[in-house]
Amino acid sequence: MSNVASEIEEFSPSDGNWLGLDRAVGKLDGVDEEAISACLRVFEKYPEEDGAGVFFTIIHTLEHFGGYESALASSVLRSPNQWNLLMLNRMLNAEIDVAGDYAIFELLMNVHKNESVPLKLRELAIEYLG
Repeated sequence: MSNVASEIEEFSPSDGNWLGLDRAVGKLDGVDEEAISACLRVFEKYPEEDGAGVFFTIIHTLEHFGGYESALASSVLRSPNQWNLLMLNRMLNAEIDVAGDYAIFELLMNVHKNESVPLKLRELAIEYLG
């Protein structure tokens, strides 16, 4: 794993301080599979947080470099959360309807129908389907 991906993977906020994560994400001058996975796992690890705005930096970074779509689908299937669902919605808004091997509609319907997923996320998934 690259040093930057490791920094992202191993990051843990201290007293609500997310600057270390912001610095690590800022070091990315491209993304490989490890960096993409590390970024998406942040959302899985802290699904109720917003990272003091750093989570949007992660989203914008992944969107800027691209190539994250398959890993995003895997993340949604493994651990749906407000952040990976938001990324699917942003893809739909950009008229992209496939993430990896999955139709975004299929991923969102899977979340909506999965009773083990919190109701708030199930409702969010159906909202994104419009």
